[in-house]
Amino acid sequence: MEQTDKYVFHGSGSEIEIFEPQQAYTRVDGVDIPDGDPAIFASSKLNYAIFMAIINMKNCPKGYRSSSDGREFKATAETLKQLTPGANGFVYVFNKSDFKERANGEEESMRHESIKPLFSYKVTFSDIDFPIHQL
Repeated sequence: MEQTDKYVFHGSGSEIEIFEPQQAYTRVDGVDIPDGDPAIFASSKLNYAIFMAIINMKNCPKGYRSSSDGREFKATAETLKQLTPGANGFVYVFNKSDFKERANGEEESMRHESIKPLFSYKVTFSDIDFPIHQL
């Protein structure tokens, strides 16, 4: 699906029926700063959605720290230690035409209105077949 360039993907640790815009934050010097207007974010990169679906509070209840630009994935050792083979989440698939590309140099798209995904599927830690480098 990624290769068709017709879809974008969103990863979450939760089952979501209808997506609502949420406020995103960027952490700068330990402070969360609002990142634009509330939106629904999705990526043209499937691996990014899988990463986001697995590394979250549900799977890392002691807290987590991770980052990715869609090509390189990073997490702290403390984050990775919490991930068990049973760690799971969901990848949601949307039509790319329903989102607007974000002008931040990353392969990220956004939408400011509610939307229902085309479909979703469950992913597990074993679906991560790409390297995660240590932060």
